[in-house]
Amino acid sequence: MSEKEQINNIKIAVIDSGINLKFSVFLIKGKDTKGGIDWNTISQQDTIIKDARHFCKLGHHNHDKRDTSVFDVVGHGTKCASVAAGISTKTKVFNTYPVTVTGSAPGADINVYKASWLVQAEEMADGSDGHTEFEDLIDAFKAAIAKEVDVISISLSLDESYLLVNAIAVGSYMAMKSNILTVAAAGNTGPMHSTVLNTPPWILTIGASESDKKFTTSVRIGRRLFKGSCINLKNTDLLPLVVFPSEERAPLESNRLKKFLEQRIVLCDNEDQKKMAVKLGAAGVLYRDEDYSPFSRGNRALPSVWFTHEVVQEIRDYLSQNFAKKAKPMAKIYKSELVENSDPYKVAKFSGRGPDPSGMKILKPDVCAPGVEIFVAKTPSRKFDQYSISTGTSFACPYVAGKAALIKREFEKKGLKSSPACIRSAFMTTGVTIGLSNDALIGLLVGFSCKHCRRLRVLSLLFILM
Repeated sequence: MSEKEQINNIKIAVIDSGINLKFSVFLIKGKDTKGGIDWNTISQQDTIIKDARHFCKLGHHNHDKRDTSVFDVVGHGTKCASVAAGISTKTKVFNTYPVTVTGSAPGADINVYKASWLVQAEEMADGSDGHTEFEDLIDAFKAAIAKEVDVISISLSLDESYLLVNAIAVGSYMAMKSNILTVAAAGNTGPMHSTVLNTPPWILTIGASESDKKFTTSVRIGRRLFKGSCINLKNTDLLPLVVFPSEERAPLESNRLKKFLEQRIVLCDNEDQKKMAVKLGAAGVLYRDEDYSPFSRGNRALPSVWFTHEVVQEIRDYLSQNFAKKAKPMAKIYKSELVENSDPYKVAKFSGRGPDPSGMKILKPDVCAPGVEIFVAKTPSRKFDQYSISTGTSFACPYVAGKAALIKREFEKKGLKSSPACIRSAFMTTGVTIGLSNDALIGLLVGFSCKHCRRLRVLSLLFILM
């Protein structure tokens, strides 16, 4: 069996918010695309999406008239499907950065089962709006099982900790009984102790790490250069830098504050100040946000550079030491660069930590995978926005699901019978151990059993099993 035939025989189920087919990463190579793609002539044989259904027994999708079919209104399911099996495509993200966008198991068949609907709720693992019902999720799992998929990827989470009323726990157990592994996101509720989601022991629970590449943005203030995170597509002019008035000072009236911030680069102490500065016409924003490690949050019309607390303090110290009260510091935000990440195995602070919060003290998550600044297919709002970046355990999950399907095929090529437990073991016993070298608390909060799947040694595992 050739490598291409091997990929084509893989089936990955994505249970999420549906699918938007109009992306080249879902289009099988060989389809004539000269002069553009006429999506009205595309058939099922032309795409890797082989099954697409929606489940909505209670009619709750009527909360939003746009959301009545398998079409992905929020974009979350489309992103996850592109990460799982998107076909390798050369493109320019934001029409600026040349990259090759490719899925974890590029070209594998995708079955899409929509069980999350657009209403005011926060049940997707990355905090996107979505709502799920027990019956819909169970029906989605049943559909995946009936199609005999190789692996199920689900980047949703539920509040119910009692397993018998948790549809993901019940559905994944049904899948496990049918010899199908369920891979689920650990949630973006970290970094505190016992914040991990989707913890049943038969699920492969996925946390998020940083990626091998990242966007970095330089800001020149006076003669110093400071580096932060954002997507900025062009250099700004050299502009006056001001510090957002602190709460200790008498608050400025709205008109005066607008005049103070307008067309300036503003140094902010928190997210609220940043939003206010943007609203009042700032030309750029430098800010810090809680105790998270900065990452780029996507393309914005206004450059908003996210710094660590330490860098913001360095900027404040530099301003106080080098500029008299009457002096006006000037700043310039440069175009972002896509660079190699020196620490790609670092666990993202937002990633849910273990152990299992239900009291069973299960060490979770099982595996960490790239989940920060991931290139994904994005429902386009602008011409160059077809591909973007997203961050969250939601996108680490389908990455592992694709690799899990490939591992299952490796077992079969060796004449070995696989099982969800065997595939889970492949990750747990051959991944790179992550722990105290990255964060003094990671070993305690994630669990020393947590592995990183970037360097799987599957062949050595099969040798041991034989």
